[in-house]
Amino acid sequence: MSNPLFSETQKFKQWWVFFPLILINGLMIWAIYVQIICKIPWGNKPAPDIVIYMAEAVVVLITLLLFSIRLKTEIKEDGIYYQFSPLQFSLRKKAWADIEKCYVRQYRPVAEYGGWGMRMGIFGAGRAINVKGNMGIQLVMKSGKKLLIGTQKAEEAEKVLKQMGKWME
Repeated sequence: MSNPLFSETQKFKQWWVFFPLILINGLMIWAIYVQIICKIPWGNKPAPDIVIYMAEAVVVLITLLLFSIRLKTEIKEDGIYYQFSPLQFSLRKKAWADIEKCYVRQYRPVAEYGGWGMRMGIFGAGRAINVKGNMGIQLVMKSGKKLLIGTQKAEEAEKVLKQMGKWME
């Protein structure tokens, strides 16, 4: 496998997503402390201890999942590779032979795709895989399908695509 000409790994770390999760984790830890350690029923209608443990376990798992999200992008001689882990276990390849257009563009994550993550766009926008920001590598496949891969290194990606002669708008 050839070395990447462009490589980027992004993490999902928007404070407005993690702040509520941290607050909920704190609240659940407080509930565990009060009801289970201090043996004082927590709230007007206290839940069984197992429910409090299970609720905290779910919140911790969601928090860990969000902390572990990574978007890896590579541009190589034979195509563009991407991986949205932990949901995708290996790099996915889009071969140059299958790509009709490829360019870097600014986009509106909420208006075009409903936000960040693995998203399906509206009004023919296609799919998007992104974790933050509003710049992406737009692929239009020969099949007509569209894929936008978010990037924080838009200028570098554009430069590599142009140097390779793969910039197609």
